[in-house]
Amino acid sequence: MKKFFFIFVCSLLLLIVSPTKTEALVWELGFKIYHITEGDSIAESYAIKVYKLNTTTRVFNLYRSGYSKISFTGFGNSYLNGGADIADSNQPSPTFDPLEAGGKYLIMIGERFYIIEYSGSGAYGDITFNYNTGTEDFTYSKSSGCGYNVSGPTVWSPYNITLKNDFGSDRATATGSIQFNGEVINNVGINGVTLTRDYHSFPHTATAINNQVIDGYKRVWRKWNDDDTSLSRSLSSAEDYNLTAIFAKELNTNFNTNVPGGYITIGGSNYPCPTSSYLKFYGDSSYTVYAPNQFSSNFYYTFSQWKKDGSYYSSSSTINFSNLTSHLGNYTAEYTYQLSGLGESVSFGTVIGDPIEINWNDNPNATNYQIWRKNRNGGGWTTPVHIGTVNPGVQTYTDYDCTLNVWKQGIEIEYDVRGYYSGNNSYQDPLWSAVYGEMYKLSENTTDKLPLTYNIENYPNPFNPETIIKYSIPQTGLVEVRVYDSIGKEITTLINKYQEEGNYEVYFNGKGLTSGIYIITLRSGKTFLSKKILLLK
Repeated sequence: MKKFFFIFVCSLLLLIVSPTKTEALVWELGFKIYHITEGDSIAESYAIKVYKLNTTTRVFNLYRSGYSKISFTGFGNSYLNGGADIADSNQPSPTFDPLEAGGKYLIMIGERFYIIEYSGSGAYGDITFNYNTGTEDFTYSKSSGCGYNVSGPTVWSPYNITLKNDFGSDRATATGSIQFNGEVINNVGINGVTLTRDYHSFPHTATAINNQVIDGYKRVWRKWNDDDTSLSRSLSSAEDYNLTAIFAKELNTNFNTNVPGGYITIGGSNYPCPTSSYLKFYGDSSYTVYAPNQFSSNFYYTFSQWKKDGSYYSSSSTINFSNLTSHLGNYTAEYTYQLSGLGESVSFGTVIGDPIEINWNDNPNATNYQIWRKNRNGGGWTTPVHIGTVNPGVQTYTDYDCTLNVWKQGIEIEYDVRGYYSGNNSYQDPLWSAVYGEMYKLSENTTDKLPLTYNIENYPNPFNPETIIKYSIPQTGLVEVRVYDSIGKEITTLINKYQEEGNYEVYFNGKGLTSGIYIITLRSGKTFLSKKILLLK
């Protein structure tokens, strides 16, 4: 029976550091493959391949290849390095060029594999392999102190590593990149790529690539399909892997309001508007956006409607977003607005028996102030009446129809100083303040005889400090009676309301004014009259 026998010799020249000489490390491999016929060793020619492990990509790459020699001539028996050789200084005509020292090598002879790897310590030395293919006996020996480990024979043990990218709602078509052992693999989508690696190449590293921009959308890292949130995964054990890197699709958003310095609320947190410069939504999440009523620049803002890209979207202040697939449009929360209550801190004069003086703080946004009055009549209240209007900056008004009484003496009278804003024709909400007094009848129609012309006069004149201003209007209309100083600065508005034709009187008190000439005016329709009056103290 014909027997086949081969012997594989690996020797490594040690880097020698001495006071006189330094030699470089060079691998030497020798192969003796033969069969025994009638006691003779007959050399055989076998294909031999040497693979080296790339420590970065973790792939065994073909490093050297050749065939064993069919002659043992010139090969010494002490190391049995016949048949094939990787060059050293002693062996002529080698089959292979030298190998680098260190690392991990896979030697393929026929269909059998041997692993040679430096342990990290110990000397570099010779290793002799004996293998009888007839009896399948295998032995090897190493020179003393050799730091290389030898394993085998073994078979190729392939494992499949499948890597995928899940990029969200367009996962069926979107592809991107992923890293494997530091190398970038492109065009990886939900179908993935499958890599085959040998048992001896493990461990490997798979790394997801965050913030990839694909088809105009940023893809933000979430997790692997086994819920591991680490970007890099170490594949330490030799086995099959099926890994999917899962990303969220980042979507641009733009929310705005017509409120100066306004905001919206998302998940209980406030976001200043506009949000386009910083707020992002993600396709794997749901969002509830709320437009609350708010206060800004002395105005109350009340939600009216949502618009999207300039068109009506919803009348609900709350809108929900889920299963998002594309960038959002422009959403604007529109509000109606009115003057705030700033300036309604009403107080009253304190002189009992004088006409009721109403004072308040100014609202810088008010176009003017309307003065409204109502009083108790029996068990109820009379209909509120508008008794006057004053310009912005004015903070007092005297109601000459009523005189002040002590608290809870006389009738209960309430006043509302109602700010008006012409920008959107809005008023402050009514806010009534109470005082007690008596209704003063001077401004009632003083005669049943209807006037034929407009007229204004006062009595007494000169006066100190009180006078009664009498005026006549022959036609129903808006009537204004005002008092100015000698340079035209308004002192007060006595009347600013609609009145029927007739003769009227109104009370004016110049207390607090200096002596001098003042002007009273009557304006109704197209008629304007003025008269000088003299205050002497």
